[in-house]
Amino acid sequence: MASTGYCFSAASPPYFSTAALEAIKRIEDSSNLTQQVLVNSKIMESELKAKLPKKVTFATSAVTIPIFHIKLADSMIDVKKSATLMSEIAAKALQQGVAVVAPKYNERDRSQPAPSIRLTVSANHTEADIKQGVQILANVIQQVIA
Repeated sequence: MASTGYCFSAASPPYFSTAALEAIKRIEDSSNLTQQVLVNSKIMESELKAKLPKKVTFATSAVTIPIFHIKLADSMIDVKKSATLMSEIAAKALQQGVAVVAPKYNERDRSQPAPSIRLTVSANHTEADIKQGVQILANVIQQVIA
């Protein structure tokens, strides 16, 4: 434990700090990427509103955040069954080329969010990518929940 990297237990290793500074610099130098994420988030939101079956709802924290959660609209379905359906949707969507995540939470947590599917959009997605991905996801949801 004589290494200077371990001098303070709460201190980040120097390479973490260097990586974080480099990431911030790249974000600042690439304002076109951040603008494209905003544009793509708006496209994703409008596509989800237009194409998702009424049996599910979606939410995002804000228009500027490219993370969306899709969950069952029917709150009468029990949590375990809902989680199973979300996992099945995620697996079938992946088989068709759309990667979404069905988050898992610790059962011991007192307060857990409703089971959902989480999806994100990036600056690298084209409008056609977003439309195709949402259409595939809507079809999979319709098949699983029907």
